[in-house]
Amino acid sequence: MINKFTIARVGQHIPTPWGMSDFVENIGGGILAVTTPSHGGYYVPREHYDRMPAQLQGSNSYGGGLWFEEDCEWAIVAFAFPELFNMAQLKAAVQTMNHYNKPGGIYYSVWQWLNETEPGQGLKQLALKSAA
Repeated sequence: MINKFTIARVGQHIPTPWGMSDFVENIGGGILAVTTPSHGGYYVPREHYDRMPAQLQGSNSYGGGLWFEEDCEWAIVAFAFPELFNMAQLKAAVQTMNHYNKPGGIYYSVWQWLNETEPGQGLKQLALKSAA
């Protein structure tokens, strides 16, 4: 389990769902980008996870818990915390979810959330426009 002491020692090897990390970077607010020899992804501390939109929570079945794997689920972290990603990364996140979107699939609720057209969703709309 990641704790505040571990987060304070970014650069150290930490346990992940994919084995021990060989690289850890705090991208902001204790959200960690990690790589291992076999895979990688993101760790989102509980206090940040609890603030994520409900449709984005629980869609990380490959990472699990507070972990989001690097192939698809990283996009969920980008959507939840767009201020930590640049526009090219947000565009790639939109493309990732568009590619893996399947009705009834594990990422379908994420795709639905991304494509909502509620007032005040400027960042989501900006990310969508940049992917077009």
